[in-house]
Amino acid sequence: MANGLHMLQEATDSNRKILGWSDYQSSKTQNGVFRVNCIDCLDRTNVVQWRIARETLLDILKSWGCVDPSAKWGSQSLNSTENLAQRMWADNGDTLSQQYSGTGALKAEVTRTGKRSLEGMLNDGMKSIRRFYLSRFRDEARQDVVDLLLGN
Repeated sequence: MANGLHMLQEATDSNRKILGWSDYQSSKTQNGVFRVNCIDCLDRTNVVQWRIARETLLDILKSWGCVDPSAKWGSQSLNSTENLAQRMWADNGDTLSQQYSGTGALKAEVTRTGKRSLEGMLNDGMKSIRRFYLSRFRDEARQDVVDLLLGN
């Protein structure tokens, strides 16, 4: 998984610059967007979006002069900023997943820590079983609310 995330980062770095998602200045305009969504893989989408957002946040902090231009994630000077941003992103992913599926996000551990462990996989297995149960036997009321909110 780490190799795949590293490849993703390399692929998105050049695109972030092309799309105007780096070198933030008051006169800079955004030229495009990253479209990363697939409702049947909500949790993987959150992991991918975090990787893009993480690098974009660092570019913004550098351009605003909040951090040294040579700063990199993982350095001691950015630990608290990175931890806060990761927790906020993972909590948001859990909230969205809770609303959509009735459980916290799968792979939340990857978003929170960047690593995968046996405990995380077991937690994801339990969430998957709960999701299966909820979608098969308890989802009708939730879907009615979503339809009402969407005007369907």
